[in-house]
Amino acid sequence: MQKLSELPLRAYLGHPVIVDLRLARHDLGELARQIASAPEPQLPPEALEALPGHWDFDADASLAWPRVDHENGVCLYLLCPCSTADHQTMPQYDLFGGFGLTPERIVDQDAPDCEVIDILSREDMPEMLKARTRWIGELFEESPGVEEARGGERLDRWRDPLYPDVVSAVLFPSEGGGDADAHPWRVFARVERCAIDPDEPDAPHWEATLAAVVPLPDEEGATEPGAAEGVGTADGDLQAGPDLPRPGSRLWLGIARAEEDGEVLGLYASEAQDLGAEDYDPEVDAREDGELSLAIGARYCQEGMVSEGIHRVVCFELAEHFYQASAERGNARAMCNLGHVCSYGRLGEKDFDAAAKWFRKAAVLGNAEAACKYGDLLWQGRGVRRDDEQAYFYYQMAYKRAKDEWDGAVWGSAALRLAGCFEYGRGGERDRHCARDLCLEAEAGLLEAVPDQPWHKGQLARAREGLERLARE
Repeated sequence: MQKLSELPLRAYLGHPVIVDLRLARHDLGELARQIASAPEPQLPPEALEALPGHWDFDADASLAWPRVDHENGVCLYLLCPCSTADHQTMPQYDLFGGFGLTPERIVDQDAPDCEVIDILSREDMPEMLKARTRWIGELFEESPGVEEARGGERLDRWRDPLYPDVVSAVLFPSEGGGDADAHPWRVFARVERCAIDPDEPDAPHWEATLAAVVPLPDEEGATEPGAAEGVGTADGDLQAGPDLPRPGSRLWLGIARAEEDGEVLGLYASEAQDLGAEDYDPEVDAREDGELSLAIGARYCQEGMVSEGIHRVVCFELAEHFYQASAERGNARAMCNLGHVCSYGRLGEKDFDAAAKWFRKAAVLGNAEAACKYGDLLWQGRGVRRDDEQAYFYYQMAYKRAKDEWDGAVWGSAALRLAGCFEYGRGGERDRHCARDLCLEAEAGLLEAVPDQPWHKGQLARAREGLERLARE
């Protein structure tokens, strides 16, 4: 057996796995207590009473779905107990089918030494579990983490045998470089992440860091005169030539194909043209109402999302700095982004007080997403005193603005939250007909958003579950 942390993501993402994780009776007891203490418990009392006993606590393994979360890394959603002796699953203890629950374990926090016993395909799952968890499987298989892992497989033919994270590609001279006869160069780049364009899922690109550059031979087999100068060094390290990006520069990689038949020709590289701190100009930023600092902050925030260690911290510190500069110029989008930085704890502990301040400021200035997020904090009583009527007010604000702007993600999200207000009578009178109509609107808005923002699939599933529940009642 091998530790989950030692396996490449593409080995198991998108597949159910059997892992040596166990649930204890007190785990399910604590879960039942958490559900019971919620303002609107999702399970009736008789189900909460039965939950702590719905598992084989003698089982030495579990069947789980893995997924990647930008906040917590690899997470496992436990479906049912298993036996390592014969790899038999026990679907009679299926928590999702019985209670609609999938207990989550964050590998780095809860199970750092978790070992993988087997990696299955969906076809290997028991029929009962296969049918009940179909939407979970589809959600996880199509999540960005799985797409990135599968995108990584496409690079295998260009990987260095000794350094699997390094690939070779051809860097063409940038347009407008002034030298029409410039030769392409061979580059070695360290792959950082895969970027899937929702409109072209079969044409992934990769963000990479330049490691080294060497000249390609010309048509007669010789390199351009003088091209090798400054490339090779006495100790064998490769350096960039005078007119090329330096090692450490950011590149975009893509697969080149023949126009006639689509045959793969190789891997190409181009320089990434991202704004950075050195591009900041306060006069330009003032004229553009903080749009320049907003763009620079967004660049560092995106980089921080795919980075680790001290570099991740530095990126989010820079993102916060430039978002602050933009917010000081009255930019509502930057204020909303600062709310996210605080509420997700990008720089350490989650700060809901600060998040509430920024979300409210942005909402007052007309940002629909911030209004929805501020409504969430009011609904949950995080960073502000819980106030159902105010939460309803801000959900209405987000719903109307997003609908006017035809922002499907925020419109659908706000409609789903308003549906909950009407279904449970929080913030206003109970009205199941309004709740059902709003679930329909939530489904419509989220369906529009999901192709470009697949992380909204969970909300889409909840909208559909709400429709089914309201239809039964």
